[in-house]
Amino acid sequence: MHHKKQEEEAFWAKQKSRIELFYHYNYIGINSFTYTKTHKLPTGTYVIEGYVNDNPQLSFNANADPNTNFEGEGGESAELSEMVKPQYAAQTKSVSQILKEKNKSEPSK
Repeated sequence: MHHKKQEEEAFWAKQKSRIELFYHYNYIGINSFTYTKTHKLPTGTYVIEGYVNDNPQLSFNANADPNTNFEGEGGESAELSEMVKPQYAAQTKSVSQILKEKNKSEPSK
């Protein structure tokens, strides 16, 4: 039982770091994150709700499939969507795309 709880906490922590990477990369002026709720839908999808910059008007809900990780799916308030960087207005980059770019730009060891 305890092991299952640790696995779940590790899953949520990983998703939160992916959410933060997604919003920092695709949006302007993101400084902080507040997470308000985590739950699992009947479909099996995990949802993390929260907001940015200590402003509940800048809210989001991020979806993560149990077999994959958060990639950018979910929803957000109109106020938060106005903060998307102009170059990503038509299409934001997924977390996998961002990580692939970061891996290319970092020198190999």
